[in-house]
Amino acid sequence: MSDDVAEQQWTIERLVPGGDGLARLPDGRIGFAGGTAPGDVIVVRKAQNKKSFARAREHSLVAPGPGRVEPECPHARQCGGCDWMHLSRAAELDAKRGVLTQALQRTGGFRDLPEPGALLTAGEPSGYRSRIRLHVGRSGGLGLYAEHSHSIVEIKSCLVASQVVNAGLARLQRATREHQALSRSVGEVEIREADDESLHFRATPRQGVDPAQAQVAMAAALGAVSISTVGANTSTDDQVFALTETTQLHAAPGAFTQVNWDVNRRIIRDILAEVAHAGACTFVDLYCGAGNFTLPLLAAGLSGVGVDIEGAGLRSARRAAKAQGLDERAFVSGDARDCLPLLPDELLPPDLLLLDPPRSGAKDAIDAMARLRAKQIAFVSCDPVTLARDAKRLVSHGYEIASVQGYDMFPRTHHFETLMWLRAT
Repeated sequence: MSDDVAEQQWTIERLVPGGDGLARLPDGRIGFAGGTAPGDVIVVRKAQNKKSFARAREHSLVAPGPGRVEPECPHARQCGGCDWMHLSRAAELDAKRGVLTQALQRTGGFRDLPEPGALLTAGEPSGYRSRIRLHVGRSGGLGLYAEHSHSIVEIKSCLVASQVVNAGLARLQRATREHQALSRSVGEVEIREADDESLHFRATPRQGVDPAQAQVAMAAALGAVSISTVGANTSTDDQVFALTETTQLHAAPGAFTQVNWDVNRRIIRDILAEVAHAGACTFVDLYCGAGNFTLPLLAAGLSGVGVDIEGAGLRSARRAAKAQGLDERAFVSGDARDCLPLLPDELLPPDLLLLDPPRSGAKDAIDAMARLRAKQIAFVSCDPVTLARDAKRLVSHGYEIASVQGYDMFPRTHHFETLMWLRAT
């Protein structure tokens, strides 16, 4: 349908999964608009019109809602990174709780669950990110993509990144300006800070560029720092991150790590506390990655295995286990969809099944998980909609939801983490 509409005034009722604001239109349809806050009144000048909804493409603010604030970040109106920078912290956390409730009710069909409580936080809402991915312009610009665009917004610093990561950003900016070969050969660079404040720069070559060539350009531009390039034979030296007071995660270049370690450690503490309360002795951790949950569970005295596709994360996990006197054989290479044959008989059924799948969820592995007949399930998710979808399937297999708790892993954005506990009925 046509994108052109006459000027329409919308009042935003609430924020929804994906981050947009929702308005009810006079013709009975739903309207969605990004960059809005509950209570905002906006004028929509251009919209994408569909049969049951409309999406604002151009709009301006007429009257702000009570939770709207002036963004702290000078790049907030151009950068697509922190889409909820215009909300007060109270409004942000309340909106995230509402998004979680909506997902459970609308996608999962869970109408009788107690409404989730306030999101749990840890650390500060600024300066929390230990890693950031930056885009490199062919002419030497460095920054983040604008919202819904591949245009690069150049930034001098990032409000939500740590001081050490921002120092790395400044160094990379100088390198892209002074070394044209770097801009020609590298399209993205991820900067990651370890506990000892050391930095690692990981480059993604431009399409058609030999990774070895990109690696040479990175080395020439950045000098004596830790670097690697996707696709090149580079160092597998691990960075080290604390998980608990006694357990550390090791991560080689390419191994996934969380961006907010204060919140990550809080989730780990809460899982360990529930495991101790339940008296669990055995576990299976699917999508285990570098061992974010498997290592603390092993260190707490449980017997179990972490399962994931072979890669940098699993290899780092084995090195971490060996370095800390834990069983490196506890990390098993395999697909979550075919996990049952990978598990020793003494773990079946496990007291605990833990999973932390990617944003797309665990849809293809739910049936396999159900066959494990775990006594309880700890489901960690960064997407409330796919969590609700997958939890609905688990309930159909004989589980019930015991509790749901949100964690503010990604302040200033619409993203957050959720820990759902399910138990066998």
